[in-house]
Amino acid sequence: MLPNHLLRVCMKDRTSEERNAELERAKKSMKAWTLRGRTWDYNEMVKRYPDEACRQALLEDLRERHFLILNDPKDAQAESSSPGAAVETHNKKHAYRNISNSHPYLFFPTLQDCQRVLRVSEADMRIIHRKLLDQQHVEEDQMTLFRYFCEAILVLRYFQRPEAVRAFKASDWINKTNVDGRIVMEVQSTKQSAKFSITEEDSAMLDTYFQKIRPGCMQDSQDDQGRFFLSKQGLPVVNVTSDLRRLHEQYDLPSFSSQQARRAQITMAWYVSSSKTHNIHIVSVCSNSDRKLDRPCNSSSDEPSDERRVRKQKRGRGPADQDDRDFGAFLLTFPAEASSSPPTKKKRTAAGFPPDRMFYDRWRSVQLAKREELLLSQCSRRPPSVSKVSLLIQKEGWTGNCPRPEDVVAKWRPATRVQVESDPWIITAIQNQKWTGLALKDFGAKGHGM
Repeated sequence: MLPNHLLRVCMKDRTSEERNAELERAKKSMKAWTLRGRTWDYNEMVKRYPDEACRQALLEDLRERHFLILNDPKDAQAESSSPGAAVETHNKKHAYRNISNSHPYLFFPTLQDCQRVLRVSEADMRIIHRKLLDQQHVEEDQMTLFRYFCEAILVLRYFQRPEAVRAFKASDWINKTNVDGRIVMEVQSTKQSAKFSITEEDSAMLDTYFQKIRPGCMQDSQDDQGRFFLSKQGLPVVNVTSDLRRLHEQYDLPSFSSQQARRAQITMAWYVSSSKTHNIHIVSVCSNSDRKLDRPCNSSSDEPSDERRVRKQKRGRGPADQDDRDFGAFLLTFPAEASSSPPTKKKRTAAGFPPDRMFYDRWRSVQLAKREELLLSQCSRRPPSVSKVSLLIQKEGWTGNCPRPEDVVAKWRPATRVQVESDPWIITAIQNQKWTGLALKDFGAKGHGM
């Protein structure tokens, strides 16, 4: 519509290059307004406009103009006043969700909106992750929810298309490589291939699903086609989009599609580029391409770094979503690898994080778990002794935040069938064996044997 209008009315006497330049400028202006102009957060308004009368007058004006207001106090008051009003507010939330799903061009979510379900559910997923590593009992619905979370990581954080996630095979995961601390893998689908990298922390989540949940779903009577994600019946996952919608519904959040997440990521990348061009300060944003990703993208914060530095964080207070989001940024700034040095108080405050020990203690817990996994990976074929684990710890040079050798011995479990079949050392030994009278043979339907 706009190109025709420029051609026939406003710029009919101009060249096509000038009209195209004006069209691009209009698109960029529309994206910028969509990103920052249409959505208002009442919690941010309280910080920026401390005067109650002015803030309420602005709030009423925004309501009349049909702006989208997050955390609107009017909805909160209505919900607490009467059950009927609470039902009405609940219906508004679902109507908002339906509009965003059925009319994506009427609602332009930010990248923070699209990835919110990952931040909100991360604490629960870490609990399930720890239970699986400790060989504790996990309910079947919790394992299914963990699978939804792993799919959401690939779609919402690394912007992979649902068809690529559906085509993701176990062999793709086995053939992954570690490049400069990033896990690189390539997924081949029927239409296209996608090569991308993920963090070691997200890789640990996917590997836990692969090692602890997927083998329990495999059934001899079902053909899993070698796919990475399997249903409870042992069949390949067919509809990744539905799984993401169920994950959003579990936490009563509006559902966003992979297309909306990619569009929000592109808009954010453009905004960051435009902001740098106009010398606008951005706290912390990482941009990615749509197809090949090097780093996960994280939303920037509107709060000045000086205010974050002096903000007090107390245990058990404040929304869990905010705490999880800040801790995710903390892990990106200070990766909790097995060989990492703990961030000092000076480094934490200099990076804009609270000076207390809340994030520091959580960081140590994440590192302790990774060190346990590293020690167990070095004793996969036979149970270790306490003295052997102590020697391994001494060899690593760890002097603090070390796992107890007794705990590592207690958590040792024999390798699963999938681990044994995919062990590169065993595969190499079989292929290179030169024993007289012993050879690897294909027995047809019965498989391979000696």
